[in-house]
Amino acid sequence: MTTDCSFREETLEDGSDYPELASHSPMATAFHRPEWLAAVQDITGESVRLLRVLQGRETTAILPHVHGRWGPIRILLSPPSGLGMQYLGPLIPEWGDLKQDKREARLNALAEAVRNHMREGRIRFCRIRCAPGLEDARAFQWSGFEAIPRYTYRLSVGDENAVWEGVKKTVRSDIRRHEGVLTVVPADARDWVAFEDGLDARYSEQGLRAPLPEGYLARLREALGTDLVLLVAKEGGEFVGGAALVRMGDRIALWQGTARGPPGVPVNDVLVWESIRFARAQGCFEFELMGANTRRLADFKSKFNPGLKPYLELRRFPAWASATMDIAMRLRGGSLPR
Repeated sequence: MTTDCSFREETLEDGSDYPELASHSPMATAFHRPEWLAAVQDITGESVRLLRVLQGRETTAILPHVHGRWGPIRILLSPPSGLGMQYLGPLIPEWGDLKQDKREARLNALAEAVRNHMREGRIRFCRIRCAPGLEDARAFQWSGFEAIPRYTYRLSVGDENAVWEGVKKTVRSDIRRHEGVLTVVPADARDWVAFEDGLDARYSEQGLRAPLPEGYLARLREALGTDLVLLVAKEGGEFVGGAALVRMGDRIALWQGTARGPPGVPVNDVLVWESIRFARAQGCFEFELMGANTRRLADFKSKFNPGLKPYLELRRFPAWASATMDIAMRLRGGSLPR
């Protein structure tokens, strides 16, 4: 390890300072919240681990992750697969206030800690998707990791009129024409059931397994309270679509959405616009549209004129493990084990 640096792995429960780190770090997202990670443990039965990097007694980085197996291959994932977590990755305390040399020193120590942890645990495959805000991949590349650029969309919502004028003209027209036809309201208990059924149906039509495990949404609702909101679109009082929103600080993200709704009815256009208005009404300054890495979704979401925000996926594996994983992922619909 880098001079004066060490690392250790601990359980989520042992990380008594983790809730404070997750609430104060500028990199932290809703997925970093201890409540979300505890829900992951409850649903999967697998322990969420924390890889802590230390300089003396000071924590300089902490990486939430899970361990698993794919056949004989031991793997490390951050975030875990199959749970709708766009990214996770490390938290680095005081990142925004650090001078460049200290940033690089902390990244070097983190990359070295992950590499050593893999060696000690005989882990062959590691995938870390970092949250936006950590854009320097060099330390990991120097440690043998491949760095892949990923993207999300973010939109400043401070001025509603400015946001509206930025929306594509045809979308604005469709939203206006359906005022009074489509209503968007917070979900009741029945709407949550309809929403989950809609998610499952959307994936089933594509020949994919259910996007979220059974009971996961209910557990997240319990864990996150009012920070997980479902807005539903209704036509004639009937559910036609929904958008699940998650809040972290002054940002709300569109996390999950159902299918397009009835032909000729711009359900998703209306849902996104009302979700933006909801975020602003809640006092948030930023709205995130996840899904920018999928062309079909990007084509739709870019119509709202968001800014493109990059983040990193970091992977390390031997060549033979890569080939095995790629074949297995294709056979399983593109997903690593949960």
